[in-house]
Amino acid sequence: DLLDFYDVRAVKEVWINDKFYSEYTAKNIVIRYLVNNKYKIYKPFEKKQYKWRTTFDSKCIFGFKQLDYSLDTIIISKSSKDVVVWRLLGYNAITLPTEASRLWKELVEWLNSKFKYVISVLDNDIAGIRSMESYKTDWGIHYVILPDLGVENQCKDLAEIIFSVGYSYTQSLINVLIKNKKLTIKN
Repeated sequence: DLLDFYDVRAVKEVWINDKFYSEYTAKNIVIRYLVNNKYKIYKPFEKKQYKWRTTFDSKCIFGFKQLDYSLDTIIISKSSKDVVVWRLLGYNAITLPTEASRLWKELVEWLNSKFKYVISVLDNDIAGIRSMESYKTDWGIHYVILPDLGVENQCKDLAEIIFSVGYSYTQSLINVLIKNKKLTIKN
């Protein structure tokens, strides 16, 4: 249901500029995300440099159309996959088109006008932490760093945490982290 809600689909074939790019197989899953009639293609089992292809521009904010305005919090997340996982956990989330994308004044003002709490939770790696610190410095956006759970492979995002320690534990952990951050923001 969440994949339908976010219009996320597995695709049989991908063609880019009239050239065949990829085909879905059991060993090569191909997922497409759609925003503003533009596409992001995700191939999770590929090497890093081949995982993503996109026609997104700076205005393609994944999760924007699905926001629940009855919630008081919005999470600025790292990826489209994370946005879906945040909703699974009961939170609003959006993501910028790419990890290198920057926030802009009108977007930040709009987020602050619609939600009581704007919090960034990017990947728990050097790039993610630097970006969150930049959001705090440039825009006053508070952030949460996902904790090191002491598992064999460090979890850098929500999906990896769920995979490592389960949904229930992740739900409890996230609720505590977000609640504590809200208390900090109030003070």
